This record gives sequence, structure tokens and C-alpha cells, in this order.
Amino acid sequence: MISEQYFEDMLDYIAGSDVISLVNLLKGKENVSEFKLAESLKCEVNFVRNLLYKLYDYNLVFFTRKKDKIKGWYIYYWTFNESKVIDVMIKIEKERKERLEARLANESEGFFFVCQNRCIRLDFEKATDYGFRCPECGDLLEQKSNDEFIQKIQDRIKESEKIIKELESELNSIHKQRAKEEKDREDKIKQDEEKKKLAEEKRKEKEKKKKELEKKRKDQERQKLKEQEKKLKEKQKAEKASKAKSSSKKKETVRSKVSAKTTKKKVENKKEKKAVAIKQTKTASKATKKETLSKKVAKNRARKKPPVREKKSSQSKSKIIKKQSKQKTKSSTSKKQKTSTTKKKTSGLKKVIKAVKNKLTKK
Repeated sequence: MISEQYFEDMLDYIAGSDVISLVNLLKGKENVSEFKLAESLKCEVNFVRNLLYKLYDYNLVFFTRKKDKIKGWYIYYWTFNESKVIDVMIKIEKERKERLEARLANESEGFFFVCQNRCIRLDFEKATDYGFRCPECGDLLEQKSNDEFIQKIQDRIKESEKIIKELESELNSIHKQRAKEEKDREDKIKQDEEKKKLAEEKRKEKEKKKKELEKKRKDQERQKLKEQEKKLKEKQKAEKASKAKSSSKKKETVRSKVSAKTTKKKVENKKEKKAVAIKQTKTASKATKKETLSKKVAKNRARKKPPVREKKSSQSKSKIIKKQSKQKTKSSTSKKQKTSTTKKKTSGLKKVIKAVKNKLTKK
């Protein structure tokens, strides 16, 4: 596990000691405004931006920007990228190791001279340039073996290699853990998908069964409706037949009533005609009897009385004839009136029969 001190040393190496407090503010947060960071650190925004850009060069932070609708400029929101910390540490440690190795090669190949006052340490070329005298105090430079210094460099190289191995092992474990988490997540996704598929299949089966049941129910309902319609049609047909029978019976009764009325009227008319004929015969017989009597009386009078009285008899005869003619005209007028009344009655009956027929046909 990486120590906090080593992490702070790495940050100090990247951007200086001021960046440590900035990273502590960013840790565990997302999309923090640079203005809020400057306010909390009590420094200028440009200084905070410079520190953030140095961290951004090592991919330790990333940002999103949004335009301020009121002011019109862009505001940057920063997030600390913890997943890249170990990668950056390995990179820095490898760079340090490379520098140490270069220095070790330089130390093992050359000769070095030191001032007695320990002002400065120079290699052979620079010592010759200064005439083997210290440029600061002017004392003579003495050659010094650098075996101890080489040993220190070698120890530091070994330490950096150890740190690199630890970091790489930790990174590998993190990668393995992430791979495992990813695999678990994928397995979970697959399981969820399989569960969803099974649930979908079950749902489809249920829907299929439901549709089949619904279809059966609808078919049964249709069958019932068809049977009901058939029964209704049969009922309507029976009702129509019964209505037709009743209407035909009514028509027959009406016709029979009308025919009975017409026959009655005909019989009554015949009776009236017979009565009129009998009256006419009676009146005619009476008139003939009167004529015969009057003739006899006239003959008898003609035998007994003078001819003057014959005029009276002739006058009486003319009166009788006039009476007979009047009676004939009266009987003819009465006959005409009776025939007209019978005609009117028969026409009224015909109209009634027609109206009844029309009503029956409409029904």
C-alpha cells in the first residue's frame, strides 16, 4: 500500500508543495469550480489554474467546462482522477531511476575533486578549467574517491526498483480487481439479461395463453350471439307468422263483416223494393178498382142522369188520372232517393274496407 508521504512527495515533485492542499480539496468530489477552489485556498484563480494544468499534464485531473449565461465566459469544473495515481507514481519513479542510473554511470567513469572547506565538488574537466582551485574560496581542490557516493546511488536505485515493483504489483492487483469487478459486472449483466429473457419468454407464454383464452372466450361469445340471433330471428319469424295469421283472420273477419253488412243491405234493399212494388201494385189495384167503380158509377149515372152530369164524371175521371200520375211520380222519386242512399252507403263501406286493407298492409 502506498504511504501518504510518498503520495505527497510525488505531488511536490510534479507541481510543488502548494498543490497538496489543492488535491486534498479535490479528493472525493466531482466537478469543482476553479473559483471555489481559489476561494477556499485564498489565492488567485490564475495560480490555481497553473497548478491544475500541471496536474492535467500527468492526467491526474480532468475537467468539464460550461458557459456562463450572464457573463459569457467559460467556467472550468475539475475532478481528481484517482485511477491514474499509481500510473503516475510508476512513471515518476522510473524517471528518477533513469536519472540515478545516468548519474551512476557518470560517477563510475570519471574523477571528482572536492574543496577542503566543502564548498564545491567538480569533475576533472571543470577542475582543470578552474586550475584545480575552488571558485568560491580559492583553496586547492583535492581528488576524492566516490565509492561511497556510488554506493548511495546504487542503494537509491535499488530502493526505486523496489518501489516500482511494489507499485506495479499494486497496479496489477488493482487491474485484476477491476478486471474481476468488470467480469462480475459482465456476468451480472449476462445473468440479468438471461433473467430478462426468461421473464420475457414467460411473459410471452402468459400473453399467448391469455390471447388463446381470450380468443376462446370471444369465439364462445360469438357462438352465443349467433345462437341468440338465430333464436331472435326464429322468434321474429314466429311473431311475423302469428301476426300474419292474426291479420289474415282480422281481414277475413272484416271481410265477412263487410260482406254480411252488404248482404244485409242488399236483402234490406230487396225487401224495400218488394215493399215498394207491393205498395205500387196495391195502389195500382186500388186505382184500377176505383176506375172500374168510377166507370160503373158513370155508366149508371149515364143511364139515370142527364148529360150535364157526364161532364162531372169526366172531371172526376181527370182528377183520378192526375192523382194516379202524382202517385207514380212520388213512387219514382222515393225509389230514386232509396237507390241513391244505398249507393252512398255501399261507397262508404267500400272506403272503410280500403282503409282497413291499407292499415293491415302497413303493419
